Amino acid sequence: MSQRYKYVDDSKQLVAVFCAGDVEYLTHSDVPSGVIIEPWWTEQDQAAYELAEKIRVERRWRELEIKQVANRLDQLRNDERYEMVTYTGDYTAAEFNAYRAALVAYGDHIHESSVRPSIEAVAQQLRSRSEASEGTLREVAR
Repeated sequence: MSQRYKYVDDSKQLVAVFCAGDVEYLTHSDVPSGVIIEPWWTEQDQAAYELAEKIRVERRWRELEIKQVANRLDQLRNDERYEMVTYTGDYTAAEFNAYRAALVAYGDHIHESSVRPSIEAVAQQLRSRSEASEGTLREVAR
């Protein structure tokens, strides 16, 4: 297990030892010789903090998007069931389902350079596939 030693105070007399989620405090004289004692807040800590914050924000956004997609799917289902039109958007149920799948997958793979999925991109990809398969079917039918 990796241990990190960090100064706790400005006078550099108290050192915190971080190991497996536990923290132990030592005086500077009790720290084993040869150990590198880091400042309390390092660039590595800042990067980890920023990534954790991004993950938290992105997951909250994703949860809200999934709820909105579920609402749109319910709206489409009810429109079909009751033969009425309340949804006037440009996307189909298949496109919403593909977007929902992209949102679920996105939540498991958030990192510093993550790009949010968009309904527009997912719909365009599905439409491109559909057009390509229709073209193939026309060629086979000839």
